[in-house]
Amino acid sequence: MVLSRRETIQMLGVSAAASVLQSACATGARTSSEDTTSAGNCGATGFANTRAMVGLWVHTRKFAPGISIVMAQGTGQGSSVCIGRLGTWADAPLATADSLWRQYSMTKTVTAITAMTLIDSGAMGMDDPLSKYIPEFAQMRVLEERSHCHTGLRLKRTRPAKGPITLRNLMTHTAGMGYSMVKGPLEHLYFDHGINPWQIDRIEEDLIRPFRPKSLQDFARKVATLPLFADPGTVWAYSIGLDVLAAVVEVVAGKPYEDYVQEKLFVPLGMKSSYWTVPHSERGRMSTNFLPAAGCASELTPLDPRESSVWYLQPSFPYGGAGLVMSALDYDQLLAMLMNQGTLNGVQVLSPKAVDTALSNLLPNNGKDVDLSQLYAMVGQNVVFGAGGYVTTKADEDNGRAEGTYGWGGFAGTCFWIDRKKGVRASGMVNVLPHIDQLPVPREISIVGPLIVAAYQDLAPAG
Repeated sequence: MVLSRRETIQMLGVSAAASVLQSACATGARTSSEDTTSAGNCGATGFANTRAMVGLWVHTRKFAPGISIVMAQGTGQGSSVCIGRLGTWADAPLATADSLWRQYSMTKTVTAITAMTLIDSGAMGMDDPLSKYIPEFAQMRVLEERSHCHTGLRLKRTRPAKGPITLRNLMTHTAGMGYSMVKGPLEHLYFDHGINPWQIDRIEEDLIRPFRPKSLQDFARKVATLPLFADPGTVWAYSIGLDVLAAVVEVVAGKPYEDYVQEKLFVPLGMKSSYWTVPHSERGRMSTNFLPAAGCASELTPLDPRESSVWYLQPSFPYGGAGLVMSALDYDQLLAMLMNQGTLNGVQVLSPKAVDTALSNLLPNNGKDVDLSQLYAMVGQNVVFGAGGYVTTKADEDNGRAEGTYGWGGFAGTCFWIDRKKGVRASGMVNVLPHIDQLPVPREISIVGPLIVAAYQDLAPAG
C-alpha cells in the first residue's frame, strides 16, 4: 500500500500521542484540577445555568481542563464565566477572560468581516470574479468525478468550470474548493501540494512546513493550479475559500493582510489580545491544546503544550481561515461591534448596511441552487450562510436562538454566536481537538449546544 504524504505525516505525528492516550484511558489516569470558580477567576457572580454547564464539562465529565465564556445581552460590556485551568496539572494558570485560545476556523469570521470593510468602501464587490484580483484563477477546471483524488490521479479527467469563482463564493464556501483537514475529493491532493493553511503542533509543523507555500500570494496562486471539485456556486463545502479571500484582501488593500486586519479591526476595536504569533511577553496567558483518547473523551494528553506552542513561531503566512489566537474578551469586542450596527466605543468599523449584509443569507441565488447537505451535517437544518458564518432561518425553540442568529465555531472547540433579535451574544473558548475522523465535532463532547441553552436561560429566559 502506498501512503499519501498526509497519511504518512499523520502516522508519524500522532502515534506517540495515541499510545499515551490509550494507556491513560485504560488506567483512568488524569491529573486532578481544583475548583477555580473563585472571584479572581470569573468576572460575573450570576449566570447560574452557564456556570453549571461549564462546571459539568470541566469537573464532572472532564472533557476540558478549562473553559472561558464571555457573553452579554445588548451592546454593553460582556461578562465572563471562567472555570478550570489552562492545563491538567495542579499549578496550571487559571482560565480567565484574558486567556489565549487557538481560534482555528473562528479566524474565518475575522477574515470575512475584514473583507466586508473593503466591500463597504466600494474597493471591491461581493460578486467580483476572483480573477479580477488574482488572474491565475481565470481558467479554472473541475474534476469530472468527486471521488477522493490522490496526487496525480484523475488530474487529466477535468473539464472547464461553467462559471467564474466570485468573492461571494469564497466567503460562503461555494467556490468548489476543499480542505486538507476535511474528508472530500480534494483532501489528499491539497495536502500533498502543500495547501495546508493551518498548524497543529511543532512536530507536524516541522513535517509539513517545507511543502507549504511561503507567502499568502504564493498560496493563492498554487491553489489556482489545482482543480475544483464542483462548479462555483453549486455546492456548499467547507474549504480554504476564506484563506484565498485573505489573499484578495491583501491585493486590494495594498498591504500585508495581517497589517490590514490590525488597522481596520484590531486597533479600532481595542483587540489587544489577538495574534498570528504569540509574543514572548504574552505566553503566560496561552492555553494548552489537548487531544482526547478515542472512545474516552475525558482522557486528555497535551498536543500543543503552552510551554512550547507552535503559535510561538512565525507562520508561513497569516492563515485567514485558521491562524489566530485570541482571548474571549477580544472576540467579544468583534461581536459587540456587530451587535451595535458596526460601531464600538464611538468608532465606526462597518456601516449598518454592511453589518446587515454580512449577517444575512449570502449564498448564490439565496442558496436555491446550492447543495447544502454538508452545511446541514455540520450545524443542523434551518440555516443558510453569511459572511464566514451560519445564519439561522427559523427560531429554535429548543435552545432559544431567534431567526437570523449568526455564528460559527473552531476546530479546537471554540464557538460564538450573535442573536440581534434577542440581543444575545457569546463567545466560548476551549482548546480540545477532535480526531480527524470525528469531524464535525461529535455533539456529545461539543460545548456549543449546551452553552447556547444555558446562556439563553441566563440572559433571555422565555416569557
